[in-house]
Amino acid sequence: MIKPEARAQFGPEQLIIRDLLVRHRQLIENATMEKNRYHIMPKFMRGDIQRHINHIQKQIEKLDKHLSQSMVIPPFLAVLKSRDHAARCSR
Repeated sequence: MIKPEARAQFGPEQLIIRDLLVRHRQLIENATMEKNRYHIMPKFMRGDIQRHINHIQKQIEKLDKHLSQSMVIPPFLAVLKSRDHAARCSR
């Protein structure tokens, strides 16, 4: 019988950080979708889309500030954060 390898359990703080990083990635993806949409929509809709992009950017900044001030990101989660940052800079 094959037994799975034991893994360390995430603590409550690690789970919160993980969830915040997942939300961070979702916001970046949403901002990218809206930026792409901005270029294909009629001009009369661009103001609404730009306001939505600005709102998403503010949420990302707020989340970034919270993550940087409240906790040190453990190495295993820093990889997710760096991938999010790289995706954000490349778009």
